[in-house]
Amino acid sequence: MIKQTVQGLILIVLLSACNRTNLAFEPTAENCKNHPSFESIYSSGWSSGFNSGSHNNIYQDENSRKCYEWGYTIGKMKKSELDLQKQRSDSFIYQSCLSNQLLNPNIICTPPAP
Repeated sequence: MIKQTVQGLILIVLLSACNRTNLAFEPTAENCKNHPSFESIYSSGWSSGFNSGSHNNIYQDENSRKCYEWGYTIGKMKKSELDLQKQRSDSFIYQSCLSNQLLNPNIICTPPAP
């Protein structure tokens, strides 16, 4: 009887600790990215956002949904940032080519893709 009571109390304490851990989780981008329970959800969202995939947030609990959203949003932002850098780089290369073309009309410059 005492053994069952002690086991029951241990179980209650463990469940209580687990619940407090989950309740204390703040679904910020950094927390989602680094938390073992949410990093794969965050990564899934990030990959979808970066690769212009469909927004496929099918998660049931609020923390999982928020972590997917963070990943998706940050993935899209990173893709946009890299696209803008490439566009600037391509534009700079084209402008340099046009400058060189003034010195040598035989140089053919290809404008960057829109």
